[in-house]
Amino acid sequence: MDYASFRQFWDDALRSAGLVSFPFDAQETLDPEAQSRFYRIVIPDNIARVDENGFFVTTTFKWVWEALHAARFRTTEEDMLTELFGRKRRPKRTERPWLRVDVQLNASIPMDRHLPLPETSVWPSWAASVRDSVAPLLPTRFEDAPHPPPIVSWCGEPEIKLSSSPAGQLYLHSVNLPAFQLIRLPRHWDDPDRRPDPSPDRELLDFFRRVKHARAAWRESLDRINVGGSA
Repeated sequence: MDYASFRQFWDDALRSAGLVSFPFDAQETLDPEAQSRFYRIVIPDNIARVDENGFFVTTTFKWVWEALHAARFRTTEEDMLTELFGRKRRPKRTERPWLRVDVQLNASIPMDRHLPLPETSVWPSWAASVRDSVAPLLPTRFEDAPHPPPIVSWCGEPEIKLSSSPAGQLYLHSVNLPAFQLIRLPRHWDDPDRRPDPSPDRELLDFFRRVKHARAAWRESLDRINVGGSA
C-alpha cells in the first residue's frame, strides 16, 4: 500500500464516518532530507456552538508517512527482505507495518473574547469527567493481532493553555485532549498463494466513528467548565 492508496482509504473513511464533506483542505508537506510526508487536517465541529463560554470546537488529525513506509511499499515484501538480509538469510515471516495517527480534540476561545480562568477546584472534577466520558471512546486495542506491540493506542490528560492581560489577569485560551491510534497497513506479497492482508478501511472507519462519538462527549463536557468556579 503506497501513500496515495492509503490517502484514498483515509478520505473515504472520513467521509463515510460523517466527519467531513468534500471538498476539504488538508496540509501535506514533504521533508526533503528525511523523505517523510506529513499530513495534517483540522476539522471544525459541524454543529454551531455559541454558548456562554464561546468555545470553538475542532478535531485535529495528523500522521507521518515515513521514508521506511515508502521504501517498504515500493516493492514486494519478499524483495524488501532480500534487499535487507540476502536470499540465504531472508526470514519467511514478517509483521504488518503500523501507522501512528494522532488525534486531538480542541476547544478554543476566539481572540476577541475572554474567559476568566475558573477556580482551581473545578479542574479535578472536570478532568475526571473527561476521563470517564470521552477518553474511553478513543483508544482501541486489536485483540486479533497475532503479535501486537505493547501500546497500540493511547489517550492523554486534558491540556490547558492560558493567556494573560497586561494587568496579569489569567484567561482560559484553550483546552485540548490528545490521543493516538496505530492503524495496521497491508503488506504487498509477490506470492499469489499467500493470503493477502486486509485493507485498513474498516479500522479507519471504526476509528473515525469513535472519534465522532468522542467529539460529541467532549462538546458536552465543555458545559461543565463554568465561569466562576462551579462545575
